[in-house]
Amino acid sequence: FSASGSGKDKVKGQNTDRFPVESITWYDAVEFCNRLSEREKLPLCYQLTDVKREGGHITSANVSRASQEASFTGKRGYRLPTEAEWEYFCRAGTATPYWFGSVLNGDKANMNGNHPYGTTTKGQYLERPTSVGTYAANPFGLYDVHGNVWEWCFDVYEESLYGSRTMLAEDPGSTKSSGNRVLRGGSWRYYSRFARSAYRLGDRSVGRNGSVGFRVVR
Repeated sequence: FSASGSGKDKVKGQNTDRFPVESITWYDAVEFCNRLSEREKLPLCYQLTDVKREGGHITSANVSRASQEASFTGKRGYRLPTEAEWEYFCRAGTATPYWFGSVLNGDKANMNGNHPYGTTTKGQYLERPTSVGTYAANPFGLYDVHGNVWEWCFDVYEESLYGSRTMLAEDPGSTKSSGNRVLRGGSWRYYSRFARSAYRLGDRSVGRNGSVGFRVVR
């Protein structure tokens, strides 16, 4: 964890050992997945070529899946979730705006409780990230699928993707060329409506701020 932005002063005196990592670009997240795979002697999921760096961060690169197998079987290492995978494990079999129901004001997830969803009652606003596991896990046993920090997905962000798909589509990834990648889940700094299971956001691959982190899958 490395505090930045408006939440920096709020973490003074806090034990941040279990805070989510943040201020991470999409490129950084992809490279981390490969390095984690290397450390555990697993085949890599991604190929990075033409890598350019500035201040230790990747500013541009060509990123591709190592193979189809790398993305959709358990035979390889760590990777970012696809957008469809992310929503599937966020919902965990539920159909409400959040896995825990239709109301959020900062009591069940780390959001800006001054701007609640599904209620007019304002709630908690920490003004910073908090430790993973502070709030209850969803039915799949996953923490912080709503709030705390936004999470990068592998997919290119295409605004109309979900509106144009059929309900029979399975794990549809965007193939349109774009500098933006998908973010899901909302963050401590954002209003509660942004943390809904269905809410989609895109940001530049080199975007980096104190509201954005990532989650790996294998």
